[in-house]
Amino acid sequence: MFGWYAETLVRYVLVAAGIVGVMLLMYRGLRAAGVRREPATGFALIVPWFLGFLIWNLFPVVASLYLSLTDYNVLQAPNFVGLANYQQILGKDDLFWASLRLTMAYSAITVPFGLVLSLVAATLLNQGVRGVGLWRTLYYMPAILPAFVTALLWRLMLLPTRSGLVNSATAPIWSLLGGSPPRWFLDPDTVLWGFVIKNKRKKK
Repeated sequence: MFGWYAETLVRYVLVAAGIVGVMLLMYRGLRAAGVRREPATGFALIVPWFLGFLIWNLFPVVASLYLSLTDYNVLQAPNFVGLANYQQILGKDDLFWASLRLTMAYSAITVPFGLVLSLVAATLLNQGVRGVGLWRTLYYMPAILPAFVTALLWRLMLLPTRSGLVNSATAPIWSLLGGSPPRWFLDPDTVLWGFVIKNKRKKK
């Protein structure tokens, strides 16, 4: 019953043992080279982070750059085509420029807005008011919730119908204005603001 888990656990143990072995080799090598004990220990302790950076950050970037120069569909081996993909995107793909404009608009809105909002929130949460610990916990809660839970919560909040929490709360305002609640992610005119609201609050 637990055979699959035992196999995975063995792999984890082997990987951990390999990392510890690299750390010991690093430490002994530095000590043999005349490095003092404290710096050698420090360099040895950053080996896991360095390996993680090489494997999970640097390698994907280099691999993505290489694959962007190939014709690759996952099922077959990459076929090198040079700059043909970039020529296709820059010269013949209208969706690329539309997505680039949307990304630039998103960045222009969220970066300044996020900085101001974070500064205001930090100032308010640093005040000596009653129950500040509770407010700090509630504010930080989205950062520690699993991503899928946060996504489900925002899906419920930004439902395009009146059953969505945001549209339900603002329904009287839309009624007075003679309009209808936003459709958020289903409307090209409001999808940008939906992502701005969702992503900025999720990252707090």
